[in-house]
Amino acid sequence: MIKEVNCLKFVYECLGSKSEIKLESEIQFTVQVPKNESLLERAILVIFRAHGDDDKFKLECICRVVFSFSTPAEVIEGKEFLELYRNDAYDAMKDLMNNCLSSLKQNKLNLPEIEC
Repeated sequence: MIKEVNCLKFVYECLGSKSEIKLESEIQFTVQVPKNESLLERAILVIFRAHGDDDKFKLECICRVVFSFSTPAEVIEGKEFLELYRNDAYDAMKDLMNNCLSSLKQNKLNLPEIEC
């Protein structure tokens, strides 16, 4: 069902040398509808920000997770769409973020599951 994951912004800054960092984080989800609403896709914009250790660690990841549908009858809108696909969008964001961190030879983050 996920068509693509677009990385819109990725910021990573780690000025400390600790192997374990206590993070404070926030996450936001926003439903996006294409300008041409007849397209059989909808998206969830995921914004994740984390910081810790007196701002020696900062991480920001903004991505768009695009979901495609086979028929117009399958397209779900608004709050219902967000409730059904929020966890999939979050998992896609975590994969994207951890792949970026791995490519920088950094440890992956073990982010908690979200509660709906």
